[in-house]
Parts: sequence; structure tokens; C-alpha cells
Amino acid sequence: MATVFDKLKRLRCEAMQYSRYIYFRSLSAAEDMLRSIRSKVESLGEAGRGFYDALNGLYIAITSDDKNTFYYKLYYDSSPDDVESYRDKLLNEAYRETADEYERGFTLAWEAILSQLAELKRQYPPKVEKLQEPSLPKSVTEMLRGDESIEIKPRRKPKSEQPKKSS
Repeated sequence: MATVFDKLKRLRCEAMQYSRYIYFRSLSAAEDMLRSIRSKVESLGEAGRGFYDALNGLYIAITSDDKNTFYYKLYYDSSPDDVESYRDKLLNEAYRETADEYERGFTLAWEAILSQLAELKRQYPPKVEKLQEPSLPKSVTEMLRGDESIEIKPRRKPKSEQPKKSS
């Protein structure tokens, strides 16, 4: 009879496909896949809940566009070898004696995510968007120093020039 973790390992391909959808920002397909995975892990107890929570957390991080998340940092700032190193560390955590079922399910999901991320980073390196600094107009002092002449007009006529009201 297959253990809970054997069943979760069978879902690894689906978790990797889900990770692929996330990588390419196919969020509607990722959401559909997440629903499918949820229905399959509901009967797997705490390990299934941990597996689902890891995948759902990734979806929330991507849809909220939170640049401080683990996934974003790996996506933008890490090499595929670094990602694989983190994957290996997570896999070791999943099999340590003191890990509970929830933690094992959670780390198994992240292992699948990171495996797919490393592979995709090799095949399709992420496009790093360079932030352009806004082009600011010259400051007033720079304009005054230059050859350009500036005429500053008052908003209102001075009081001495305003017509007096007759009573």
C-alpha cells in the first residue's frame, strides 16, 4: 500500500507543471491546476495540506507581485545552480527525523517548484527589466546658469495696479 508521501511524489509532475505556468505567468492555467491539485490532496491529511499550502503561497506571492518573496529572489537574483542548491537543502529537510507531515508535504512541493525553476532558468532565462530613471527637467538653478532666459510672471497684478472698488 502506498504511503501518503508516495502519493505526494506522484503529484510532483503536476506541481512542476504548475510551477511552469507560474514561471510563464499563465495565471489562469495555474489557478485551474491548483484547484485540481487541491482536490487530489484533500484526502492526504497534514502532508497534503502542506503540499497545497506551498503551491497556494506561490500563487499568492505572484499575483500580489511581492518582490520580497523567496521565489522572486530566486527568479531574478539566482543562477540555476543556486536554485538547485536550495532544492537539495529542502529535500534534506523533508526527510529529517524531526519534520512533521505538514512540513514534509510543504518541502516536497517546494522541491518540485525549485526543480522546475532551475530547468526553466537554463532554457528560458528570465527577462530582467531594467528600471529607467525618469528624465527630469532641468532644475531652475541649472536653467538660470545656462543661456536660457526665464521670465517669471506674477500670478496676480500687484495691489497697486488693481482697480479700486468704488463704494
